[in-house]
Amino acid sequence: MLLEGYIEFENEIPVALECLGKEFPIVIAGIAGLLAMPLMFQGFNDERKLGPLQSPEQGNVKYKDHFHWGSVHSWPSGDSAIRACKILFNDIDEQSFEKTGNRIAQELQKWRSLLIDNISLMLEKDYRGTRRSLESNNFGFGEFGLFRKKEGSDKEFIPEELKCQVIEVIIENTLDFNVEGIQQVLDATSKGKAPLLPFYFLFDAERARFEKNYRKSILDSATAVEVCFSFLISQLLPFNEDLNKYVASKHNSLRLKRDLLKVLKVSIPVREKEYIEDLDIVRNKVIHAGHIPTVHEAYTAYKIAKETLYALLPKKYEI
Repeated sequence: MLLEGYIEFENEIPVALECLGKEFPIVIAGIAGLLAMPLMFQGFNDERKLGPLQSPEQGNVKYKDHFHWGSVHSWPSGDSAIRACKILFNDIDEQSFEKTGNRIAQELQKWRSLLIDNISLMLEKDYRGTRRSLESNNFGFGEFGLFRKKEGSDKEFIPEELKCQVIEVIIENTLDFNVEGIQQVLDATSKGKAPLLPFYFLFDAERARFEKNYRKSILDSATAVEVCFSFLISQLLPFNEDLNKYVASKHNSLRLKRDLLKVLKVSIPVREKEYIEDLDIVRNKVIHAGHIPTVHEAYTAYKIAKETLYALLPKKYEI
């Protein structure tokens, strides 16, 4: 017998054209199944237009009209963003069908949550919480002066209140999945692997920045870096309880932990001046002086944290 269902994501997951229509092996609650990706809509290459993805062919359940499986984002490459996938379990014995279904149902939400965490880790971007579709797709970082033209005139007219005003624009590249990447993240999820703790603080920092909670974003960015440093120190020093207590008491700040890592021959990916000016000082001002950070300060702190974690933690999973 066939057991069929689907999982939805809060945010669209970017994938290459080669991923659409594919089946990937998964394991939930110790039961082997398949994750089926949505299909490209018919006539994509002929009509030269963008549009919604279609339901995977596998399975028997009829889904409601206009169910949002995802959408095509580019022509002619066909790169898309998925919002849902089917999950299927084939050849389940009729006598154990209900029991097997209950086992999968009990584990499915946990498995889905872990999958989103691992997607975020692989694509280096938070895919939980507030929908990313609200965020504009830009590339880079810069400032744009405000101006407008006086009606009926070719001359530019800049109001007094806007003469010194600038708009800060944060521009970021977004990775997407190929077939190999999807299989890797599904394998990790099926084995119960989760991102290391520092990455969860990094995800929180990005989410807070997106929600304009810049104070929380800076604190989470700094925490991500500090937990990363502490993890590396614990891995590199020989285990000795008295020694570890002594090291912790003498290296209890971001700067001192960086100094210790340098002694341990760890190559720090960000310049010391940037750590001090854009992370240490801003964090301390937020905590001790009630400083209200700017979008630029939050973005810079997050960028430093992201670069640090992905450079220093090549083994990103824990079991």
